[in-house]
Amino acid sequence: MVIGITGVVSLAISGRLLAENSSIDGFGVIVLGVLTALGGGTLRDLYLDLTAFWVAEVFYLYAASIGILAAIIVSRLKLKINRQIILIF
Repeated sequence: MVIGITGVVSLAISGRLLAENSSIDGFGVIVLGVLTALGGGTLRDLYLDLTAFWVAEVFYLYAASIGILAAIIVSRLKLKINRQIILIF
């Protein structure tokens, strides 16, 4: 479960970073981050005819939201983050 949560948070951050380079509003940033974080697993579950993992355990949706909010706060504070840290995830 820890690996799954780490993956969801890191993909949410990468979705936020993708939105940073384009002119997307705040709602679009959140949608893109959640879609990036949860989209692949949702498609997997739909192909396997299972309930989406984030519906069964809502904590994954919360983790994606926290990752997006953390990335937004860091970018607003203009903190310099080494991009290699994100690549580690």
